Amino acid sequence: MRSTSLVLLSLTITLTVTAPARANSTCLSMLTADQLRELDFMIVPAHPYSAHLSEAVDGDAAQGAVRRLTKADIEKLRGAIAHPFTGAVRDVRSQEQIAPLKAWLNANPSAELPAWDVTAAESDMPSAWVPRAWIGRTADAFLHLMKEPGNAGPIKATTLGAATSRGDTLGVTQHTAADSSGRDAFLWSYIYRATVGGRLLTTLLAICKADVVTMSDEEHELRALEQELAHAWATRDRSTIERILAREWAMTTPDGATASRVTVLGATFDSNARIVEGMTTDDDGVTVTRFDAAAVVRGRTVATEVLAGTRQTNTVRFTDFFIKREGAWQIVASHQTSVVP
Repeated sequence: MRSTSLVLLSLTITLTVTAPARANSTCLSMLTADQLRELDFMIVPAHPYSAHLSEAVDGDAAQGAVRRLTKADIEKLRGAIAHPFTGAVRDVRSQEQIAPLKAWLNANPSAELPAWDVTAAESDMPSAWVPRAWIGRTADAFLHLMKEPGNAGPIKATTLGAATSRGDTLGVTQHTAADSSGRDAFLWSYIYRATVGGRLLTTLLAICKADVVTMSDEEHELRALEQELAHAWATRDRSTIERILAREWAMTTPDGATASRVTVLGATFDSNARIVEGMTTDDDGVTVTRFDAAAVVRGRTVATEVLAGTRQTNTVRFTDFFIKREGAWQIVASHQTSVVP
C-alpha cells in the first residue's frame, strides 16, 4: 500500500509534561471527529457508544483524556479483540441507515481503507470479524493496521461508499494491550462490514487509543456508590439512601440554600412534595480525590423531578464529601451547581 494513499485524520493531544505523565488519546481515521461522533449515534442511537474516557486527576501517571479501569477490567479486556462487539453493535437493516456514512466515504475520493475478506479461510480464528493479523499486537502495532492493506485491500473509500456496496453491520471493538514501553493502553475501533463486488469485507473506519489509569478499589467503590445513590433516588429506595447519606448530611442547593437530610427525605418519602422520576450520574465525568479516610467526589447528574406538581429536568455539577466510618463510606455533605443547557 502506498504511504500517500490513505488520508488519515490524526486527533492527537500532545502534552509537554514531566514524567511520568504521557501524551494520550489518539485516533487514526479518514473521518472527522464530528463524523465519528455521528457514527456513535448510528451504531447505538439511544445510548451512543463512546470510549468512556474521563479526565486524568492529580496523581495519575497521565494527563488529559484517559480510560479508568480496575485491574480486573484491564485483564478482562486484554484479549477482548478476539471476541469483538462486546459493547456496541448495530446491524444495518436498511441502506438508508448508513446513507450518511456512504456520503462521508464518497467525499474522500483519494482515501483508501484496509479490508479483510470475511470468507477467507482462517479456521483457527474465533470469529470471522477478527482477521489473524489483528491478534496479539501491541497497542502501537494495532494502530498501524490503519496503514496496512489487509488481505483484500486497500479498498477505495468511494468503492465502499458506492450504491452497489451493501452495508451489513457497524460495530465497535474495545480491548487493552501494552504499548511499546510496556504500559497498558485502551484501544477501540470502528468496524464496517459490507458486501463489495460479491465479497463480504470487514473494513476499519477508525482506530483510537488512550492511556489506561488503574483505579484503586476505593475509587471503584466510591464511583459505584454514586451510581447506587442515583438509582436509589429514582426507584424510591429509602433504605439505600439512608445507608449512603450520613445522619448529619446536608446539601447546599444551586440557589445557595441548605437542606438537611431530614428535610430532603421527608419531602421525598413522607409528603411526596418531591417525586424523583429519573436520575443518572455520568460515570465518565466522575473524579475521586482521596484523603485517607475522607474523599471528595465530583461529577454531573441529570434528574427529572416533580416539585409541587411541576415536572422539570435539571443538570447539576455536584461535589460530595465522603468519610469512612466502620469500614463503610458515607456522604456527610453535598454541594450542587446548576449547569445551563
